[in-house]
Amino acid sequence: MIRKPLATGIVHVPPGEKASSRLGLVGVVGETGLEVMRAVPRWDRTVLVAVLKAPRRIARDHWFGPGRTVYTRTVETPVALGTGAVCIATTDPSGICDLIGIRPADEIDMPWLDPVALARVEGRYARLELHRPPETRGQSKPRDRSV
Repeated sequence: MIRKPLATGIVHVPPGEKASSRLGLVGVVGETGLEVMRAVPRWDRTVLVAVLKAPRRIARDHWFGPGRTVYTRTVETPVALGTGAVCIATTDPSGICDLIGIRPADEIDMPWLDPVALARVEGRYARLELHRPPETRGQSKPRDRSV
């Protein structure tokens, strides 16, 4: 599995996407606004994933006393937003990529991204990643070593 992290912050769906019901683009808001995504690969078949990061609570009564809950670790939960070809867009006049989306093979499908998955991650802290499973990559041909 090839994983390409893009940006980390609060997941944001632009207002134009909600109004059009296409739901094809998503961005990440950081401290200074929409985060810039650099070196976005133009893969034909990939999965856009939002990795939710949340602390996990584990009750440890026998260690710290009854009723005590401690935060032991951060759990990452991947949520697949869509599968298809990578498309990028910008809201910045300089043309820097700050929105990413997935265009399905059949563009007639509406919406492009899964609305249930978007509702689950919108407004939450997450890391956007592109995942490219082995079955989507071309198979390399074995070399002829007879010479």
